[in-house]
Amino acid sequence: MASSPSEVTHAFALNNPILAAAILKGIQNVENRNFRIQPGWYAVSVTAGAYSSVEEEVTLREEFPELPSYIELGRGEVHGCVRIGHSLPTSVVNARWVDARYKVANVVTHVLPFAGFPSNGVPARANFGIWPLNCTEQTVRERAKSAELAGLLRKNDVEVGALQELENIWDQISVAGKLLEDGKAVKGKKRVKTKEKATKDAKKPKAEFKEGEKTPLILTGSQLVGWVRRPAE
Repeated sequence: MASSPSEVTHAFALNNPILAAAILKGIQNVENRNFRIQPGWYAVSVTAGAYSSVEEEVTLREEFPELPSYIELGRGEVHGCVRIGHSLPTSVVNARWVDARYKVANVVTHVLPFAGFPSNGVPARANFGIWPLNCTEQTVRERAKSAELAGLLRKNDVEVGALQELENIWDQISVAGKLLEDGKAVKGKKRVKTKEKATKDAKKPKAEFKEGEKTPLILTGSQLVGWVRRPAE
C-alpha cells in the first residue's frame, strides 16, 4: 500500500459519519474490521447512505466537542487519509475503541483530514472492503498533498499501551488455534477418528501428566488464549 498520503491508491468507507469524523480527528485510533488491513496510507470516505443516531452523536460530542455534527459531514465523499500501522486481534486487546463484534483492530497511527473538513470532500463511489480510488485517485492525492503542506498531518499516540504492536501475535494466534483444534477444544467441531488412526494411536506410548498441572500456551496482557497440558518430568 501507499507509503505516503500523496501516493494513496485505495480507500475504505465508513457507514457512520460521526465515527468517520472521530477517526480523522485522531480521536478513534482503531478501524474495526473482520480482516487485517495491510499497513500503509488509505483514503477515508463516508458512504452515501451513512447514518449516526442522535443519541450516539450527542454522547460523543459531549465528550469530544471538537467533533462536527454528522449533518455537516458530506456523504459519498473522501474526507482525508489515514495510515494503518499494524493490526491486532480484538480478542487480545482491551482498549476504548476496540469492538469485540469484529475480529481485527486495525490501528490508525496517523491521520490527515483534508482542508475544509468536515465539508468539501472529494466525491467518490465507495465499495465494500478496501477499494481502488480509480478516477478520483489524482484529486485525492492532490488534496492530501495540500493538507500535508498546510500542517494538518497528525500522529496518534499508539506506540505504547494496549494498542502497541505485538510481535508475531498473528503467528501465535494461528498456532494456538491449531493446537486447540488438535486437542478437541474447538467448540462446535467434532473430530472423527478413522480406524487406521485409532490403531496407530493405540500403539503410541501415552504421555503422563501430573494431576491438575497445565501450562499457559499464550498469554497476551491479561488474556489467556489457550492452555496446553505439560507432560510429567
